[in-house]
Amino acid sequence: MTEAVVDLESRTTASLVVGIGLNITTKEFPPGLKNKATGIAPADRNLLVSRLIEAIANNYLDYDNPQYLEQYRQGSMILGQKVDLLVNGEAIAGIAKKIENDGALTIRSADGKTKTFNSGEVVKVNFEKQLRFLRKACSDEVKGDL
Repeated sequence: MTEAVVDLESRTTASLVVGIGLNITTKEFPPGLKNKATGIAPADRNLLVSRLIEAIANNYLDYDNPQYLEQYRQGSMILGQKVDLLVNGEAIAGIAKKIENDGALTIRSADGKTKTFNSGEVVKVNFEKQLRFLRKACSDEVKGDL
């Protein structure tokens, strides 16, 4: 989850709220989550948190930089994937097609129509192929840092 608070007078980002969830100790997931979630155990929590804070501190000033946005698009695991987006209590299903220059998400629904959303929560993503890659990458990277 990422939310920006915009200063209306200057039209600049006044603050940024970033929320993440990390499965640090979970090794086995129930059948309903097995192909949707992963964990990065074993991990040194202090090292993980310090590296995360360091990465955010080193990059937050680039939030509005178009070059950063392109890197964000390239690293996105939802583009091209089936997603459910929760907006005001309504689930919108479709394919995540594009992250716009303002950070909005464009989704193509089953009827072929596209719509762009500036807010909402991606509550479901089907990315089994990426999940296998992510499990291996996280495991290798964290082990290499310990």
